[in-house]
Amino acid sequence: MIDHLHPIVIHQDANPMFGTLLEATIPGEGGPRRFLRARCGTGRDVVIPVAIECQTARGAGAWSYGLTEAEYDPEVRT
Repeated sequence: MIDHLHPIVIHQDANPMFGTLLEATIPGEGGPRRFLRARCGTGRDVVIPVAIECQTARGAGAWSYGLTEAEYDPEVRT
C-alpha cells in the first residue's frame, strides 16, 4: 500500500532490521506523514506510522517503543 503513495526516502539504515524511514502524503489527510519500513523478527517487512519529527530509521524504531535513539539497541527481535 505504501508504494502506491510514492514515498520519498528520508533515511535508510544499513541494517534492514532498522529499515527505511519514508515520507508520503495520504490523499485527503493533509500534510506529509512518516512511516518506518523495517524487517520484523519473522523476516517479513512491516510498515508502521511514526512521528513526523523522526529523522532516522533507527530513531523511528526507537520512537515506536517510547525510547530515545541512544537507548534503542535491540539484540534480538521477536
